[in-house]
Amino acid sequence: MLERRIKSIWAKRKAVSPVIAAILLIALTVTAVAIVIFVVMPMLRGKGELVLMSYEFEDTNDNNFADKLIMELSNIGTAEAIVSEIDFKRGSTSVNWIIEGGEAISILSATEETVTFLANSDEDEIGYNDIVSIGLPNCNQQIQKRITPEFSPFVLLYEEDCESSISSDWVQFLFTTTSGGHPHGTGAGITSAWQLVNDPASSETDKCWQCTTNDCQFITLQTENRDFWDVNISYYLYTKDDDGNGIIFRYDDAGAYPRFYIIWYTENHPGPNNPGTSHNEGHLFNWHNDPEDRLEEGEITLHYVEGYDAGGGVIGFEWYKLDFASSGAWTRNDDQWYEWRLIAEGSHICLYIDGEETPTLEAYDSRIEHGYVGLTSFANQNSYYDDIYVWQTET
Repeated sequence: MLERRIKSIWAKRKAVSPVIAAILLIALTVTAVAIVIFVVMPMLRGKGELVLMSYEFEDTNDNNFADKLIMELSNIGTAEAIVSEIDFKRGSTSVNWIIEGGEAISILSATEETVTFLANSDEDEIGYNDIVSIGLPNCNQQIQKRITPEFSPFVLLYEEDCESSISSDWVQFLFTTTSGGHPHGTGAGITSAWQLVNDPASSETDKCWQCTTNDCQFITLQTENRDFWDVNISYYLYTKDDDGNGIIFRYDDAGAYPRFYIIWYTENHPGPNNPGTSHNEGHLFNWHNDPEDRLEEGEITLHYVEGYDAGGGVIGFEWYKLDFASSGAWTRNDDQWYEWRLIAEGSHICLYIDGEETPTLEAYDSRIEHGYVGLTSFANQNSYYDDIYVWQTET
């Protein structure tokens, strides 16, 4: 009896084993095929890798909002890259932008293609001062940008996107000591001191101007049709330094010595605790009433400035601080872009920061009626400037 039972079990074992073996073989085969298809073949094919060469926003329906994005993409990978969608955000909110034509675009290895995306509706369009972030599949770069006044209802009189080197329309003024030297450097020329560089806070596709030495002092836009009366100017400012920078406006050099307005900010030089005399700059920062007229550290300050003969053909400057109708208190963080927008209409002067509706600083003065606009950087060789716009005042 026991012998027959053992033989029966042994016989069933021999009958089941081929079935199990077959199942195992099939499972192993399927696994091997999957590995080949999903692992080995992609490795052999390589992968697409996109590089954003350039991009541009457009307003196609003339409503002062951007509704079209044109991107130049290069595939540096070893396989084709498919572009069919885009990750587009306004601030932290997603907006719907779709590929033009509705069909995906294939970009072969080692080739470039133009890819266009469109806002899906009016609500998805972007306007002046919107902060957008844009990403693409197969692309490690991301666009992060504040939309410029190009997409605003104002009439532009001058625009400079700082995507190319500084032009000859800009004139540099260098401070000179009474001994004929330069207090913070060697007297570098404008093309040496003001360099075209990559945006320090964005992708390598964005450019900006950097003051690369302590000799920048200030530059003004001087062409025949840039002598503005009422002026509305904006630009973007970024710094890694604690010294002074800001905006010059109504720069008038028609007389023997220049005079101008300057609205600026510093956390160090040339503030109350660093008035300038330590660098043989007493004639350059000749505060009309000292110390009341000095530049305030940690506050935006507005000055009226007059040039004068400091002796030996050297120009000195006398500084008159203007009283404010509103506070100039402000905090400037390093490694952050800010938009400064200045409106000077008649005697009324206002500064707005980052699109705020209430001015950060407001004052009145009528000593200069018109002149050139400019940028200033005092001993601040780590300051960056971008997207300079001048347009008609709103009224």
